[in-house]
Amino acid sequence: MIKKVFMFFLLFLPVMGWGQTAAQLLQQKLNGFQSLSAHFEQIVKGSDGVVLQKSLGTLELQRPGKFRWEVTKPMRQLIVTDGKTVWIDEPDLQQVTIRSLDIDSQQTPILLLTNHAYLMNKFTISQLSAKASMQRFLLIPTNKQEAFGQIIITFQKDRLNQMEFSNQLDQKTQLIFSDVKMNPALDAKLFVFTLPKGVDVIDQRTT
Repeated sequence: MIKKVFMFFLLFLPVMGWGQTAAQLLQQKLNGFQSLSAHFEQIVKGSDGVVLQKSLGTLELQRPGKFRWEVTKPMRQLIVTDGKTVWIDEPDLQQVTIRSLDIDSQQTPILLLTNHAYLMNKFTISQLSAKASMQRFLLIPTNKQEAFGQIIITFQKDRLNQMEFSNQLDQKTQLIFSDVKMNPALDAKLFVFTLPKGVDVIDQRTT
């Protein structure tokens, strides 16, 4: 699969219009917002294309590095990071996992949107669609040990529309965003996690 993707990438290697490369165009899109909120539908498929899981939820992100991801269906889950620490709350299990934030570990791929430098340094970027109404970017990691085999980010005009990514086992995940708000004023409390009473705590932070 990676060889096919790479050959497809070669077709889009030439510099894009107006003297901008695909990486520069993506950088321009990402520079267009410092905060974002949206609803999402997440669809996970196996290598055979069979749907393994569907989930619904909401997300908010604030640069640099702040992120809130809340799954509401089918099972509740909350992931919050303040830019240094990640809390993963699983109410149905009465369990909270605490980790140090490491962008290289990619606890969730949406964190890619909070760090431009990481995207530009770690991925080869090409453009799959250059229509005014829709632009799609293909990101292939330069390090084949990365968790993701490839990532596709889609914008409708300047609004984030979808993210698709596959892991090294060819399992594919699609994130479809709706009710997207670019640069909303977000309450700082969204990125503050309060430990619920009576839960089991698994602290995996490095010292």
